[in-house]
Amino acid sequence: MMHLTSRNLQAINLFISSCSLVFLALGILVDDWVRLNIETGKNVKIHSPWKYSTIWPKGDMEVVRILLLVVLSLSYFYNCYLGMEYTYMFPQTACVIFTAAFLTCFTGILLISALILYHIRLRQGKSVYYLNYHLTWNISTAYISIFFHFASGFFSLLEYQRRATDSSLPSETETASQGSDFRMQSGSSIQVISLPETPPPPPSIVRVRSQESRNSDIPKPTQIQKRRVTWAL
Repeated sequence: MMHLTSRNLQAINLFISSCSLVFLALGILVDDWVRLNIETGKNVKIHSPWKYSTIWPKGDMEVVRILLLVVLSLSYFYNCYLGMEYTYMFPQTACVIFTAAFLTCFTGILLISALILYHIRLRQGKSVYYLNYHLTWNISTAYISIFFHFASGFFSLLEYQRRATDSSLPSETETASQGSDFRMQSGSSIQVISLPETPPPPPSIVRVRSQESRNSDIPKPTQIQKRRVTWAL
């Protein structure tokens, strides 16, 4: 399994949030989300919730458009928020990470609510303002943006888990090093240290008298007698 650091998770999260913002902007540029059949099959009009339309009465689609504008603003703010976190302008704390996860999930929920309300308004207007409607593939850009929003929240939580794991590693390493030092100290206490052999003493200047010289210094009995006779004379 590939090991992803917290820095790599931040980069992936920033890329995903940028993709969600790009797909939202793409939905603004493409205005044919729905094709409406007004009277006959030949009279077809295109519609997008981002733009004002005179088909519905004033206020029916205004709520959807306001929700989409709020989603776009929050997505832009969230992307800037992650950029500041990536460049260390925000402290790398759990509060910052959970704020990012809550912000992107809340934006995704708002986008889901806007799309659900848009589908309700389309069904309510059927047979009243138009005969039928047909959804195009351009509306899928909003659903892809929803996916990226929730994926970004998942990576934010994964980043928090990675940071919690990395913060617990130094204490475990320190405990293991202390245990190894204790084992080394206990092992060294019972270790038998052999001393080096002492070198032979240098030859002494004072010569030890041999046994023969000692015996020669002891006077013999004949010598004693001669000394006595000589003294008597």
